[in-house]
Amino acid sequence: MKSTIALISILLLFNSCMEKKPTYSWSPAVTALKEYPMEVFSGHLIIGKDIKGAYTYLPFNSDIKTGLDREESTSDNLHYPPRFLDISWYSFTEKKTYSGIFELDYKGIEQILQKESICRGAYDEKEKKLLFNYDHSAYIKVGLLPGGVVRIWVTTLRDEYEMGRYQGKEDHTIDWKVAHPNMISMDERADRFNKSLPKEIKEQIAQNRIPLGSWERLFNRYNIALKTLKSDSIDFIEIKFANAEKETVLYNNGEVDSEKQRGIPMKIFLEWRNEEGIRIANELTFDQEKMVNLFETINANEKNDFIIKVDKTVKINEEGKGLILSLENTTRKIDLSPYIKKQETYKSPNQYPVGTPHAYFNVPVLEN
Repeated sequence: MKSTIALISILLLFNSCMEKKPTYSWSPAVTALKEYPMEVFSGHLIIGKDIKGAYTYLPFNSDIKTGLDREESTSDNLHYPPRFLDISWYSFTEKKTYSGIFELDYKGIEQILQKESICRGAYDEKEKKLLFNYDHSAYIKVGLLPGGVVRIWVTTLRDEYEMGRYQGKEDHTIDWKVAHPNMISMDERADRFNKSLPKEIKEQIAQNRIPLGSWERLFNRYNIALKTLKSDSIDFIEIKFANAEKETVLYNNGEVDSEKQRGIPMKIFLEWRNEEGIRIANELTFDQEKMVNLFETINANEKNDFIIKVDKTVKINEEGKGLILSLENTTRKIDLSPYIKKQETYKSPNQYPVGTPHAYFNVPVLEN
């Protein structure tokens, strides 16, 4: 009898562990290019094992033009990764409705969600060190691009990863009057909506020449290793890429993950300490077209060192100075100064902007 009770207790304990919810949670989000707005008619991220399973809604019935590095989201906090996306949406510039049911990279998404996330909170002037916050919340972001293209990102405090590209099909069965009962037609709604778009985009619409597929260049990846100088006393680097991914380097904390396939760097935020111990910040933005053109001349599989150096002679609030950047491989060394669109230097604030996703790992430090 005692052995039977013990067996039952073990089974109950086992079942309770199996049913325990993961520590992470996520909310659904949707995004689109600013110049090519979209509207979701119906969007579901499905958690169940088939397309008839449990789901959560994507934001819908409003125009979406956030830019790929921003999103509109709902407030759901879900504890299991999605397996499918079922979505129908309208492209205002093309005046077309698309739809599709896509099987997602369930295992890959889950692997990212399970990683421990870290976010820098503040800098302790007395202790001379960064303080950190931990969080396991995330967004699963659905990106809509012209031509019926769908891309998926997972955004945590630790990382922002692209997790797949899918192709929707044009759909003539959707009744948009369900969403907008007072409108005459969706095309008329698009005509009114498109009046606020930039002149270049309105010309593309009028001439029926939306540059479908041109955005694929932004999503290419290259074998890039991050390198810095030990003497530059860098505390924090955040890099945004052309493919809307993001990663953050917090020195002396985390994993070594220097060399890997990365997108084309577009923006850099960096914090370092000068000889007096004052914390300085640099913000730098590259010219997108110039950088994309440059990287298309590079062998994607060849190792490229992305070297970040600090100019310690720079003055606070002095534009155009602060970071010295280069890209080096076995055949050439490229000074990235001509590719910089804007660069600013200022005294670093103690508090980093709230709500920004972060990753953390160290990179190899070069000796002087």
